[in-house]
Amino acid sequence: MCKLKALILGVVLVLGLVVPAQASLIGDEVTVEHNNGLRIINLGSHLVTTSDENISFFSSYQIDIEAESIIFDFIAFGTFGQTALVTLSDLDWVGMSGEVTGVTTTSTFFPGWSNSRATFTSDSVSFDFSDTEIIPSTSLTATLQTAHTPVPIPSAFLLMGTGLLGLIGYRKWSNKAN
Repeated sequence: MCKLKALILGVVLVLGLVVPAQASLIGDEVTVEHNNGLRIINLGSHLVTTSDENISFFSSYQIDIEAESIIFDFIAFGTFGQTALVTLSDLDWVGMSGEVTGVTTTSTFFPGWSNSRATFTSDSVSFDFSDTEIIPSTSLTATLQTAHTPVPIPSAFLLMGTGLLGLIGYRKWSNKAN
């Protein structure tokens, strides 16, 4: 019976280390810039939260950054100029390290938009809105494809080490009893 308990404990410890942690942008601080061709307007660093806190650019659009997506909600009529580049940089994932490997965009009737207007590096995403029309109540959602590397969690190693010590102690104790 004790051997069964030790086996179950060992399986639980191993599974605890194998199951990957969930990576998320929630809790990360992201820098947002709007480049209109004449100057770069720094919209500042923003802590990504689970609330509906949006980053606003005048009265043109709002940005909502979620766990693995970025949503632009367009508010007013208008046209972006010849140059309109929005960049979100310093994208770090909470829970494990990672990098952006792709961006897929979907839009609700956003004229002139194609997925090729979204570019990325390992830690940033840029959206080229140059010469595009803004129509209120439309949105653009960018879903990030990412590659993550699990970061070892010290407490998991401590738990595994304690379990191994327990198994060694149990084995020694059971050998003395025989």
